[in-house]
Amino acid sequence: MLQVGYKKEGMQHYMNITCNPEWVQGYVGTLMQYHVVPYMLPFELRQMNEECELYYRLQYRTTVKAVLGHLQFNRRRVHHLIESIVGVLQMAEEYMFAPELVLWKAEYIFIEADTGKLQFCYYPDEQLDENERGNIRDFLRDVIEVMDKKDEDTMMCLLSFYHLITEPDCTLQKLRGYLMKLEAKPLKQIRENPDMVAVVAEENEMKYEKVKKRKEKKQEASISEEAEETRGEKLIKWMVVAVATINIAFIILLIANVLTYDYIRYLIGSMGVLVVITIIYMNMSKEETPDEMMQHYFENVEQTVPRYDDEKVVVHPASDEYEDDVETYGETSLLRISDMSFERQTVKEEKHGPLILSSFMKERYPTIHIDSSTVVGCMQAGCNYLLKERGISRMHAKLMRKNDGLYVLDLNSTNGTYLNGEILESGEEYILEEGDIIAFAKCEFLVGHE
Repeated sequence: MLQVGYKKEGMQHYMNITCNPEWVQGYVGTLMQYHVVPYMLPFELRQMNEECELYYRLQYRTTVKAVLGHLQFNRRRVHHLIESIVGVLQMAEEYMFAPELVLWKAEYIFIEADTGKLQFCYYPDEQLDENERGNIRDFLRDVIEVMDKKDEDTMMCLLSFYHLITEPDCTLQKLRGYLMKLEAKPLKQIRENPDMVAVVAEENEMKYEKVKKRKEKKQEASISEEAEETRGEKLIKWMVVAVATINIAFIILLIANVLTYDYIRYLIGSMGVLVVITIIYMNMSKEETPDEMMQHYFENVEQTVPRYDDEKVVVHPASDEYEDDVETYGETSLLRISDMSFERQTVKEEKHGPLILSSFMKERYPTIHIDSSTVVGCMQAGCNYLLKERGISRMHAKLMRKNDGLYVLDLNSTNGTYLNGEILESGEEYILEEGDIIAFAKCEFLVGHE
């Protein structure tokens, strides 16, 4: 019989279960104590008065059992519930621990009521009875019993998952495939189910708001940083002018014999101050360290955000009663239908050269030609195009030519990459079109054909 309790220490909530300290020795116990495993609650082993307990750190403080009966399991919550179950089974495979040792009873599974996401407890007692531990089949049955039977689409979604996961030949690959079908949200189901339309609209709105807020925060931070840098530059400039003026005055007075040559030491000192201030001014641009730059680059270079263009639709004649005899003149085809003929214009792309990036200051910045990929930055070792200007990071951005066009990827640069005046989100790919203006910090280039 599991002895379960709940405690609060400061701002952290815990669920504690008595255990044998020998159970948590080895790989799995160390993994759960010192590493964060997705969908799993981390725990600590505490021993007091010869009694050992596992303290699970709770992120959600509500159990599934507590909400059964009054929480509506709509399409969104059911989707996240299925995603969490498939996720914990996938983690069991990746981290090599037995999914049977997860506590599958509703009173030991914690839920985020707003979204339906779940977190599970791993209890390493292999001798624990299944009646105490529970299983996936009984857990899903408990959820199905309290669902709204009028919501047929959501009910069928969970029932289909229940039948799939209880099949003897069920595999993790099949569960992933089922989850991918749910995430696809077929257009027919979206049109027929008003609830799904609302869910999709809500999810899209939330994603849009999150991206918008991130961009606004980053833009505000870059503006404030640029304003502070501008004020600092002005102060340093005035200091340079003041010290230079003092040096000139010293030289004039020494030449005019107004001052004795004993004052040369002051002249040398002021010239030294001028050199120091000049060096500070030249190194004012903030750059990330090489370690940070390389870490962000390798983290973000593989991330891809798909961008979709409008499809070109070619409308063909409705009738197919025409002869095979076709006369072609340039891009116009004359089709003979019985005794009459009509013209059909074929859609054909204009033949241009590949897109390139040309600078508004061609004498200073050469044109950027992209074969497959080009990294822009001021570090010679890792860049194909050197741009040694203030504000340019060591590896600032990456240009990539793909089958569907030319893309730009900001490599977490300090002063940002801008497309038509809007700062780009670091790690996301953006497609470039003819006429776009892209700026690496303050260095602007025009996207066009050669």
